[in-house]
Amino acid sequence: MPMTEMPEFAEMTESAEKLLTVVCYERDLDALLARLMSLDGIKLLATEEPSLPNEVSRPTPDKTALADYTELLSLADKAIEYLLPYKAEYRPTAGTGAFGGTSKLNSEQIRRAEKIIQSILEIKRLLDGIESEEKKADRIIGILSPWASYTENVRITETASTRIFYGTIPTACDIGTLSPGNDLTDILVINDDGHQKYIRAVCHISCADSVRSSLDSQGFVPESFSNINTSLKSTLINARKKLMQLEADRIRSDMMLADYSEHMSELEEYRAFIAERIAVELAKSEFVYFDKYVCFKCRLPEDSALSAQTYLRHKLCAFELADIPDAITAPSRRRAKRQKG
Repeated sequence: MPMTEMPEFAEMTESAEKLLTVVCYERDLDALLARLMSLDGIKLLATEEPSLPNEVSRPTPDKTALADYTELLSLADKAIEYLLPYKAEYRPTAGTGAFGGTSKLNSEQIRRAEKIIQSILEIKRLLDGIESEEKKADRIIGILSPWASYTENVRITETASTRIFYGTIPTACDIGTLSPGNDLTDILVINDDGHQKYIRAVCHISCADSVRSSLDSQGFVPESFSNINTSLKSTLINARKKLMQLEADRIRSDMMLADYSEHMSELEEYRAFIAERIAVELAKSEFVYFDKYVCFKCRLPEDSALSAQTYLRHKLCAFELADIPDAITAPSRRRAKRQKG
């Protein structure tokens, strides 16, 4: 490119620059400047005390970001809580400063931590489901086990003229007192565990009410299942098989969570990072200009201005991006004209 065209290119570059004005606490100045000065093309113009407290607009909390951060913090807390039983000797790391920028994670580290958290939460959901199914299987086994000795091959089911009652009565109860005294009732004791008897009562429909009243008077507790003589074995066997499978699944899931406990420090760092973001957003609503605050101005390309804006949005400071005033751009234009001459 001919040398005479370079000033025009330089002038076009200047016009694409932005002016960044930042008001921050004095204690945060070095950290903010160190990060901003690493951006391409940035030039520090001045560092001074603002002449007026309202030199730039006060920062306001980002409600959407605050809600997102709060949800992320809740998920991180849950994941860490789920891992604690597997990390008995673990001690939480010391908390980081809320506004000092001491919690530093890059985008890859953030994605990795969030992926770990999602995996932990999914395993915990599986464990909760396993626990629920185990309780159901235990309940079925608990109900059916006392009836396991009932192995009659004859299928006895209710008919139009018969009624069947399954249930328990206290062991001290005399079976002879339960029959109305006729041949239309058959009471069978299936099991006696020393506390209660498990019985099956079959009677003719004509005396069903009197048999049930007699049973109730002795503390009879009916069972909720039906056709026990035909479904007991298969139901009980299936419940025990399912419980064994659930126990194996729970052990496998426990081992997976134990493996993730090695990432506890990593999750604590992520949690501190999110907590810091929340603290910054909350503090924006109470940001005031004390004696120990400073203002600095920079000029930087539009591309770098976007990066600076993203960074400063998560820091406790007030900032404003604007076009370069004529008073700042004029010297560059004069230099360009002199180069043309």
